[in-house]
Amino acid sequence: MKLQKGFTLIEVLIYASILAITAGLLTAVLTNTVRIKSREANSTELSQQLNFVLGTVQSLINESAVIESVYETGFPGTACSDFCTLKLRMTATSTDPTFVHATADGAGIYLTQGQEGPDTSNSLTGTGVTVDHFELTKYEFAGGHASVRIDMALTIDSTNPQFAVTRSVQSAIGRVTAAVFDDHLLPNAANSYDVGQTSSEWRNGAFSGNVTIAGALDLTSIASGFLLPRVTTVQRDAISSPGAGSLVYNSTTGKYNFFNTVWNALNLWTASSTAAYYNDGNVGIGTDNPTYTLDVSGSGRFTSPVPVDAPVLDNDAATKAYVDASGGSGYTECYAYA
Repeated sequence: MKLQKGFTLIEVLIYASILAITAGLLTAVLTNTVRIKSREANSTELSQQLNFVLGTVQSLINESAVIESVYETGFPGTACSDFCTLKLRMTATSTDPTFVHATADGAGIYLTQGQEGPDTSNSLTGTGVTVDHFELTKYEFAGGHASVRIDMALTIDSTNPQFAVTRSVQSAIGRVTAAVFDDHLLPNAANSYDVGQTSSEWRNGAFSGNVTIAGALDLTSIASGFLLPRVTTVQRDAISSPGAGSLVYNSTTGKYNFFNTVWNALNLWTASSTAAYYNDGNVGIGTDNPTYTLDVSGSGRFTSPVPVDAPVLDNDAATKAYVDASGGSGYTECYAYA
């Protein structure tokens, strides 16, 4: 009978050691592979979130009417340092104003639009992402658009050092599109900037309110005239609290009207190279209601003979051809000559 020989204790220990070492190596390889894969997945996810935040901010700035301000979150008017808020004015009432802000505890970056406030905030960063810093700087350029510099860093899986990944990005975004404004358009310094230039003029302008000009109004057009407001008498009288010196064209009477306590007609004289004349109505001097072609309320003085035309009424003196003057004691007498 043949005896079967088993493993000795030493052989068992050797085989067990080899198996343990192999298992340990396989476990280490597997663990390292999982860690690398997880870090790669986290890195990809974090890069996508960085690009999403950056792209969203860029799109909002391009669509905005005004980059109003940047400030430390929770402290409007305070210079931005670590966790900032960007305030934009938009053209649509439903999205004006628009805020992009990082919370002071770094929990995330949020988008808030409209007047409803933070209750309508939407998170731009995903679960497990923390904000290390979200710094914003606004730059103004004379003759150009404002821009915003963004410096932000995000970390994903910050609670597990084995899988944690941190990414940062720096970029500058300028508002380059035309916009329709629904808020004040103000320069950052008074009396410093222009709207258009001699070689870069705006074409047309339309305003529904007042235009205040502190300097000269220089109209250089040679192809069109200067049009005052054209109103009927009823429309003129309906103007609320007109300022003294206001001037309109009355389309009912065909005359210019100016305001000084009451509306008055501005009767225009026609001028030639040697004379000025008025073809229609009566002229009053010292009276606002002339009943004669020339109606003078008060004294008149003539330094030369005044020709008088032939009589036109039956009781006109036919012998008076002109009126002459003769000096008296402190006064002038008029004489009629045949």
